[in-house]
Amino acid sequence: LRGEGREEEAVQMEGEKNQFVFDDLAQRVERYPNDLHLRFELGKQYYTYEYYDDALTHLQLAQKSPKDRLWSLYYLAMCFLKKDQRDMAIMQLETARDQMPTMDDLKKQVVYQLGICAEEDGDLAKAYQYYKDVYSTDVGFADLSERMLAVAQKLKG
Repeated sequence: LRGEGREEEAVQMEGEKNQFVFDDLAQRVERYPNDLHLRFELGKQYYTYEYYDDALTHLQLAQKSPKDRLWSLYYLAMCFLKKDQRDMAIMQLETARDQMPTMDDLKKQVVYQLGICAEEDGDLAKAYQYYKDVYSTDVGFADLSERMLAVAQKLKG
């Protein structure tokens, strides 16, 4: 549809597809309440559509799954941040960080978020350290270079 220039129809069809995926996941969780991966997927969907309380419910259960634990902790933290519960978010992020031995993509995201939290709390030295940890493995990560420069200038000034 987009290739044919029918953008409005494409957007509508995409919305229908997203609703189908959401409804299907909700029904599957209802049928298989002990399937923690389904709960994780549904929690992510709730997060995507900004139903943070519903997302928290499913993600808290999903973190019991070894396969989805770390991503569940990350999304739990993001939900808590959206709900202005920074202390809860930091607790989830630190738990996730401590359970990851290598600086993979998820750990970079977790440590970066910890840096943002520290920066917003005014702890610039801690924020800089978090940013530096990510920067040492990926200089092009998100807006990290700009954040590090801004924090370093504030620390000097």
